[in-house]
Amino acid sequence: MVSQIAQDVHRVSEQARSAAEPQLEEIDQLVQAFLLQPVTPEATWQFENAVEDRLGELGRSILQVVYNRLESDAPDEMPKRVQFEGQEYSRKNEKTNNRNGIGTVFGKIPLVRFSYEPLSEARDDQLKSFSPLELSLGVVSGNASPALAERVGRAASGHTQQELLELLEREHRVGWSVKVLRKVTAAVSRGVAEHLHQAQKEQLLAWLRLADGSKGRHKITLAVGRDGIMLPIRNEKTYKEGAVATVTVYDRRGHRLGTMYLGQMPEAIRRRCLKNLLDWSRKFWKQGTAVGPLWCTLPMPAITPRSISTTCSRKWNIRVTPAGGWSGPASSTSTTPP
Repeated sequence: MVSQIAQDVHRVSEQARSAAEPQLEEIDQLVQAFLLQPVTPEATWQFENAVEDRLGELGRSILQVVYNRLESDAPDEMPKRVQFEGQEYSRKNEKTNNRNGIGTVFGKIPLVRFSYEPLSEARDDQLKSFSPLELSLGVVSGNASPALAERVGRAASGHTQQELLELLEREHRVGWSVKVLRKVTAAVSRGVAEHLHQAQKEQLLAWLRLADGSKGRHKITLAVGRDGIMLPIRNEKTYKEGAVATVTVYDRRGHRLGTMYLGQMPEAIRRRCLKNLLDWSRKFWKQGTAVGPLWCTLPMPAITPRSISTTCSRKWNIRVTPAGGWSGPASSTSTTPP
C-alpha cells in the first residue's frame, strides 16, 4: 500500500537534512558558548541538558519528515478499494491527520496519511477505518511508534499510571491521557502474550544450563513461590484472588541465577495460576535429565486441592511444601534438601 519510494530517497534525505539544520546550528552555538566560559558544574549541567533537548528535537524533526514522505500525496497512486481482514474498504480522496499525533521516543509528530473506510457490511459490523501507512510503520493503537510502545511496555510493570505519564512527558515529551496510556499498554500486552511462554521457557533453560556448569555441594534448584490478595470485583458477589508467582533457578553454590515473575488476573481460587506453576515445574524438572540433578520445590497454599498435591509428589516427583516452607538455598550455608 505504501508507494515505491526508491526514486525519491535522495529528495527525502535532503528534506530530512534541511529539517535537522536548525537543531545542528543550535548545538554548534551551545558548544561554542560552553567552551568560551569557565567550566563549572553548573555550566556543565546546563550544557548537557541543553544538548540533550536539541538532540531530541533533531530526532523528532527527522522522523516527522521521513514518516510523512513514505506515502504518495497523489490519491490515484493508491488503490481505490482494498480487502483487509476479510472486509472491503474504500479510500478517502484526501489525506488526513492522525487525530492525536504519533508518540515517538523523541516526542510527538503529526502523521498525514490516506485512510480507508469500511463499506456497508463492514460498517454494519461497526468496524473502524484504517491507515495502510500506520500498519506499515507498526503504529500501536494509533498513538505510539513501535520504539516508544516497547519502552512503555517495559516501564509499565514498575510504575503507576501517573508515574508513567510523568515519565513519558519528562523523558520523551509525549503527553498522553490515562485512556491513551491504557490503550497502548493493553495493545503491547496482547502483542507480547503470544511470544511470552516460549521466551520464558528459553530463559529458564538458559539459567538451568548455566547452573549445570556451576560447582558446589548443592543440587541445582528450581524454586517456585506464590502469593495472592483478595480483591473486590465490581458486579461480583464475592471477592476473587489476584495471584502472583516466581520461578527461580539456583546453582550448585546456592546462588540465585535469575527469577521469572508470573501473574494472574483475579479468579475464584488460584487454580489457573497454580496450574501454570505446576506446568512450569513439571516441564523444567524433566529438563533435569539434560542438565544434571535438579531439585524442584513448590510451596502450596492450604486451599490447594489434595489431588494436585498428590499429583506433584507421586507423578512428577516434585516436592510440595507448606506455605512459607523452604524454597531454595538462600546462601552457601543452606542445607541441601533431602
